[in-house]
Amino acid sequence: MTVMQAIGERPDTRKAEAARLAALQSTDPEALMVAELHLIAALLRSQFGPATVLEEDLAVELQVDGEPVLVDYKSGKVVCDDKMLASRVDKAVGRVMQAMRPVPFMTTA
Repeated sequence: MTVMQAIGERPDTRKAEAARLAALQSTDPEALMVAELHLIAALLRSQFGPATVLEEDLAVELQVDGEPVLVDYKSGKVVCDDKMLASRVDKAVGRVMQAMRPVPFMTTA
């Protein structure tokens, strides 16, 4: 599944998507978390500017208009003093997560 298909897609997004697909095929949960973290960072970078992946903490760190933002992958929480900015980043992260893990279609017999 491709998460982002846009003209002019950033190379880091393509690389992160490829790493995620490889991790899914390998069934290595740690590799999958790190790959998804890099994909989240790439997509946040395209919306908000520079983003740093903190692999050991499983987090992404951003600076948006001088305001520090931390996205914790495991808890899904966005930490930022600016509540409006935190809400914007949280919504973006939620959309990325939903794209990576869509709700499966269930059929009834």
